[in-house]
Amino acid sequence: MRYRPMYASTPGKVLSASKTAGLRVAAVARTHRWRSILAAGERRGYKMFTPCHLSSSLLPLQYSHQEPRPCQTRMLAVRVSTSFVLMLSLVAFALAEHFVCEWLGPGPDKPRAYGFVEYCTARRERIDQLHARYLCERENVNTEVANWGYLEPLALEFLTPRGKGGYARNYPNHNWAVCLLHETGPPSKKTLDITRCLYLKSYDDCAWPVRIKEPELPPNVRIYYK
Repeated sequence: MRYRPMYASTPGKVLSASKTAGLRVAAVARTHRWRSILAAGERRGYKMFTPCHLSSSLLPLQYSHQEPRPCQTRMLAVRVSTSFVLMLSLVAFALAEHFVCEWLGPGPDKPRAYGFVEYCTARRERIDQLHARYLCERENVNTEVANWGYLEPLALEFLTPRGKGGYARNYPNHNWAVCLLHETGPPSKKTLDITRCLYLKSYDDCAWPVRIKEPELPPNVRIYYK
């Protein structure tokens, strides 16, 4: 009877049964020797790792219906774990790269003082206790320019004017101002006044630098361009 073992040095070379048996005995002896070394190390408190070639399922087999190799399973698990960690890193990187509104602009005065033109004043529309959005009504169309609670809890985000999905794609202006408004005056004659303005480029979006609780949300925001 002749065998075609997996470790034949030349493809297609057929070894005699005696040579095959000798190689198998040598392989088993090496395996036992390495296992003895590993066992001795573990008894001394060392954390040992069993290499792929020491697994009993890696001994030469004569049949094609071999079971999956443990080393291949370990390698697959490592690859899956690495991919998962990489995915989390990319998500974290994307979140970290999100812009915060921090450009103070040309000065402390209101945007009109620096030649900015009002694009719209947006009213707040409450969705629920954790979400809201700010809508500009232009030519009988409500356009969202900011929202609250969607980027992350309590975050007020101003959307991009001219970037992907922007609300002012047909405006060529590069510099924009976003302002929080507050109501002033008696209840019968309330007016809106600017609380604070920050600036951004036309292809940017940004989150207000502080988190805002629902009772403190501005009733309106105003957008300017230049």
